[in-house]
Amino acid sequence: MALSQTDLKNALKKVLDTAQSTPAAAATAMANAYHDYAKAGRVGAEGVPTLPDAKRDALATTLGAAIADPHLGLPGKLAAAWASGVAAYWTGVAVVGVTQSGSITDVTSASSLSGPLATVFGNLANSTETCAAGMAAALHAATAAPSGIKATVAPPPNTILPLT
Repeated sequence: MALSQTDLKNALKKVLDTAQSTPAAAATAMANAYHDYAKAGRVGAEGVPTLPDAKRDALATTLGAAIADPHLGLPGKLAAAWASGVAAYWTGVAVVGVTQSGSITDVTSASSLSGPLATVFGNLANSTETCAAGMAAALHAATAAPSGIKATVAPPPNTILPLT
């Protein structure tokens, strides 16, 4: 399997099309969509990131705090929450494979989420389709190869591979 921007877009659209009862429920639904997307990721030919539910739950908490604050500036706050949440989500994740294992060591691409997501969230004319597509495009670009999350694995020592 590999990361699928289309699958992520479809999952986010489903979240956006469904009325959520609380900010926490909305955050949890979005975190679940990202977590399901991320579980399809691979490092190299066989490396599988180990993604415990605690990573998803922490992302939901970060997103929930931004969603629960209804003050002016929500698009920027939610975009920043996604950026910090995705960075925390991937930091230190173990990668397990038959011939190569290691861990996620480079999450700097997550910082690129703030701008594109703030633009998506700030456009009140967006449909759920265009909002989900914009979110998925930004999240996929920050997560997947070539410019996304990277792992250091061995053997050979210190081999750096992108998440795909």
